[in-house]
Amino acid sequence: MSAEDGEKLNEFVTIAQVSDEISAGYLKSILSQRNIPHLIISYYDSAFDGLFQLYKGWGCIRAPIKYKDEILSILNDIKSEQDKDDPNNNK
Repeated sequence: MSAEDGEKLNEFVTIAQVSDEISAGYLKSILSQRNIPHLIISYYDSAFDGLFQLYKGWGCIRAPIKYKDEILSILNDIKSEQDKDDPNNNK
């Protein structure tokens, strides 16, 4: 692997959309515990009073691409847990 390839692995990219603030906080906690570098970005903009969140979702998670599979697995676990705990879940 060249130095350039190593830099690309550490470059922050958008991994996934985050649906709500609670999931974002939970994800942040888990990633911090696992020492996974990350940025959680909210789409909220006070000038538009949350209009972008209505169409784009709450925000997104950005991290180095080498952590993508692990982060997606964590997000899937969070969603599964939320679905299990949701009394209105019609599954």
